[in-house]
Amino acid sequence: MIDTPLTSSPFLDRSQPPQPKSPIHVDFPIWHEAMLPNGLKIMVYEHDTPVVSIRLYSHAGALYDGMHQKASMFAFALLMQGTRSRSAEQIADEVDLLGAELGAFAGIDSASVSLSIMTKYLDRGLALMSDVVLNPTFEEKEIEFVRQQSLNRLRFSKSDATRLASDAFTKAIYQPHPYSQPMLGTEEALQALTREAIVGFYETYVVPNNSFIVVAGDVKAQEIVEKLADAFGEWSAKRLVTSNFPIPTRPNSPRVILVQKEGAVQSVLMLGHLSIARAHPDYLKCYVMNMILGGYFGSRLNLRLREQRGYTYNIRSAFDAKRELGDFYIFTQVRKEVTKQALQDILSELQAIIEHGVSEEELQAAKSYITGNFIIQNESPETILSRLATIELYGLSKDYYNVYVEQLQRLTLDDVSNAAKMYIHPSCLTHVVAGDADAVRADLEEFGDLVAPDGSNTQ
Repeated sequence: MIDTPLTSSPFLDRSQPPQPKSPIHVDFPIWHEAMLPNGLKIMVYEHDTPVVSIRLYSHAGALYDGMHQKASMFAFALLMQGTRSRSAEQIADEVDLLGAELGAFAGIDSASVSLSIMTKYLDRGLALMSDVVLNPTFEEKEIEFVRQQSLNRLRFSKSDATRLASDAFTKAIYQPHPYSQPMLGTEEALQALTREAIVGFYETYVVPNNSFIVVAGDVKAQEIVEKLADAFGEWSAKRLVTSNFPIPTRPNSPRVILVQKEGAVQSVLMLGHLSIARAHPDYLKCYVMNMILGGYFGSRLNLRLREQRGYTYNIRSAFDAKRELGDFYIFTQVRKEVTKQALQDILSELQAIIEHGVSEEELQAAKSYITGNFIIQNESPETILSRLATIELYGLSKDYYNVYVEQLQRLTLDDVSNAAKMYIHPSCLTHVVAGDADAVRADLEEFGDLVAPDGSNTQ
């Protein structure tokens, strides 16, 4: 076989960008929905695998802690520590016997109880799951156990510069909104939390008409709905409590928050500002734009600070869009000697994407990357389950993922470039630097007013 060199067609005009093809359509799997009389919504995705995954979500995350910080975390950690008919040891033993996974977790916007089990043991698994959800005892001795665990994690985290930077950033961005609370809480809040507050939180927010269940696996929709009705049908609905949260604002000028970490040889950098919520109509534009900026290995920030400069092993940016609000942030770790240079390079890339937008090549690469991952990930029932939960948690349209790829492919250079102009604001960035503050302080004055983690001016 003789290799023939490739030549350009004489009819190809390379001065013009290629015309977009017809939108790619990717079918998102069909699911079934039902509603129990008590207001508990059920979403079922049937899949031919011998394992069933079930998650019960409640709008009961840290957002709703109110005056009792970490009440959500305690409540869901304690679900596995005993019910009226089972001790913590009995719950653990039964989970092991069934070869199942059963867990509970409280996040920011929501909290969940999850069960993964072989189909043949589904009835026994559901009996255990419903007992954990409906009949927790919240015993004082178990509360003290969780309290000590939480205090130990908090004390250990004080030596973690990444955690220090994240907490300082979150507080600065979201104050006075509940999103500003540190992930692990404070020692004062953990010590003050009472059983009464935990039980009150759980009984207020973990109710069927404030919850929903997502199922994925080897089940028939009608049959699993009947089983869930048997397991959770007697759960009583309650009048829901409405919450109004104070709205934070972006600062009028850049600021720098220094967090001292003794003996640090690196600077943890986290910079950003307040941004959009998950259900915002421009979220997808921001997501694609951010992918090009710092969302994957081929991004501009990674190319500049890792590949060209050698300042860091990893740098990322993201729109962390939550139910109520969101933030745009950039995170990395660099040698303290190059802290200033790293920040200058980051700001340079922000200014470049705002002023000049993105290229057609970058846009197509990002679209291909996102589309490819989306299609591959949809082969997993767990991913489908998570995406169904995302639709419900954030109030997205039912066809959100069915038209996702089409909407992605329709995005133009102007759409993505304008997103940078509209949603990146260098003039009000909060720069958090955790590390050897004394060594880098003088280098950081050009980036904004120096502010202590408590918000006071340090200059």
